[in-house]
Amino acid sequence: MKLTNTNTLVQLNQKALNNLTQVVNETIATNVIVENKTKKKFTVAQLWKIQRYSRIAPVQPILVY
Repeated sequence: MKLTNTNTLVQLNQKALNNLTQVVNETIATNVIVENKTKKKFTVAQLWKIQRYSRIAPVQPILVY
């Protein structure tokens, strides 16, 4: 049987409590240029390739001298 008890309450001093509850003001960057990148479409050929290679791993030739 386990005799040790783990206390789930954490005691913080006043300085640590103030650091954790401090409000941080954030600003929004307005001079950023966002480029629209086109997403590549997932095709049936890519799905077929994934399924093909998941069944058998491609075998690398072993060179023996």
